[in-house]
Amino acid sequence: MEIKGRVWDAMRGQMSYDITDLLVAIKNQQACDASGNKIFFPQLATGMEDAQGKMIYEGDICDGEYAGSSVGIYRNAIRWSETEHGFSFAGSPLWCWDYLKVVGNIYENPELLKSLS
Repeated sequence: MEIKGRVWDAMRGQMSYDITDLLVAIKNQQACDASGNKIFFPQLATGMEDAQGKMIYEGDICDGEYAGSSVGIYRNAIRWSETEHGFSFAGSPLWCWDYLKVVGNIYENPELLKSLS
């Protein structure tokens, strides 16, 4: 089984997809800068691809829809859900969505979610 993930490095302001960086981040995820802010934010791959074949990671911002919804397209972030025991999108398990498209992530594109507030 291959572990896929990425890590947001807040000190450098960049995302790394290197597995070594991910493992270091998981080991040191409580590491903080001088002001007490977290430095590393590891995010695991969900194992699912979006409508364009792009791997979906925890923290990705997606547009999504599912059959039977009269709302249309939702925009939200992929999160781990303790109640669902897996990844979720807009409060529902990830697997129940018919269509998901990654449009950004919560670290590099936070404005995509702020526009929903």
